[in-house]
Amino acid sequence: MDLRNGSRQSNELQFHCDLARVQSRAVSGLMRQVSAEAVASPGCAITLHALIKTYDAELNCFALRLSGERRILSLNSARLHVNSFLFFTADDTQALDHDGLVELYYTAYKVIMGTKATYPGKSSGPDYANWSKLLAAFIILKISRSCLASRVDLRAGEKAYFATILEFRESSLGNDDLCARGAMVLGQLWSSTRVFRRPDGVVDGLALRIRSRLSMGIVHDCFWWWREEFQGKANPYNAQRKPASEGTSLFHLSDAVALGSNSAATPGQEILNEMDVLRDLTGLTGLTMPEDLVFAI
Repeated sequence: MDLRNGSRQSNELQFHCDLARVQSRAVSGLMRQVSAEAVASPGCAITLHALIKTYDAELNCFALRLSGERRILSLNSARLHVNSFLFFTADDTQALDHDGLVELYYTAYKVIMGTKATYPGKSSGPDYANWSKLLAAFIILKISRSCLASRVDLRAGEKAYFATILEFRESSLGNDDLCARGAMVLGQLWSSTRVFRRPDGVVDGLALRIRSRLSMGIVHDCFWWWREEFQGKANPYNAQRKPASEGTSLFHLSDAVALGSNSAATPGQEILNEMDVLRDLTGLTGLTMPEDLVFAI
């Protein structure tokens, strides 16, 4: 037995275990902060922002232990999920972190390109990597359709976004499986002129309507925008949140269209609504959540 090889494997496993523990603790702490009770308290967004930065600084300490593409991808993915909570602060102009969101845009780019390098060809990688890649693509879409579009490299983001579409198509085993439908949703939302458009005609990609799924709320939010436009389903979520970027949004369209029902959904109803979305995407009557996604979503 090669003891040196065993030691390398042990170090690799230890790195990922340590990283997973920090990420799990971070998501648990952020989850408590964005709970229904915390959201109602004054200064919640400012406190949430401080927590995000604290946990992100702790994750950045792992940079000293980076070696190889897999570790780099794992760290970038962990930072992606933690910093995705910045979208939860978009309702509070005092807490809205433009610089942090710009950095998140480039982290999303790194996750997509890193996944492509780590799992080349038609290898789709583990479920966690695929969901992280999907989250990264939607983050690029949301920020590129916001007041921050002028501060990011739109061409690089578009390259990563369409790389995700291509990878999902290559990983697809049929015309109607999850990868094929994911590629379709990504493509249609990119070309949409209605996505993230409020009733007043302002396109606000920083706004987040679904807040019951933690970092993956961004993915479910985009799924609902797609479902509303391309399937004609009424939006069950409250569209009357305070604008995330009032007066500084990227677009203002005069032909505004109402965003469906304005009634707020209860947490239980949100889960049922999200399961409906996933059934539309997968064609399944029931879903089992992968174990490696539990702490992330």
